[in-house]
Amino acid sequence: MKKIVLVATMAALLSGCQLIDQIQGKSQAPSKVEATPEQIEMFKKLDEQFERVKKTGTEIEFNGEKYVKQTRAVKGDDPRFISLAVSIDRSNRKSVTSETFYLKDLSHMSMLTTKYLDSNKKVCDLQTLSYANAAYYACDGNNFQRFIAVVHKEKNILSFRSLKTYQEKPTEAEENAIVKSLMSYPFDAISR
Repeated sequence: MKKIVLVATMAALLSGCQLIDQIQGKSQAPSKVEATPEQIEMFKKLDEQFERVKKTGTEIEFNGEKYVKQTRAVKGDDPRFISLAVSIDRSNRKSVTSETFYLKDLSHMSMLTTKYLDSNKKVCDLQTLSYANAAYYACDGNNFQRFIAVVHKEKNILSFRSLKTYQEKPTEAEENAIVKSLMSYPFDAISR
């Protein structure tokens, strides 16, 4: 009777995986989720984009990971710099985009901010969140796992910075680290 109680107690204490490990004598491999044909096509396009950026871009570090970054100047009513940084790690594809305006007319700030947020609300259900007394925006999407954006204002500079993860959704701690890195992301400029 004592042996039965002991065995039952041990079985109750061990999780299913641990019990299987002991019986089989080896660890179970994590299950893999197969990518859909649409995801495979999207990953192919992301890899092509990576190769284009890699040709003329420069290597940077963002949030402890290596990226290749390319920056372009855009002329218009509100001239700006747009940059795209693509993660070198192709097993967990991510991209960082930055759009930096050096404004002559500060009254354009609110209009540009509204336009940026509204355009992203069309892609996903953008939520306003906070980290370290600063607002940031985030959502999950159909073509990506997580979109995280910050709006950074400093004097006459307005910068929209965002990160998209395509394969793995970040944990809360990882998301907070991403927000911190986006807030301190350097302003875009092109050296001449």
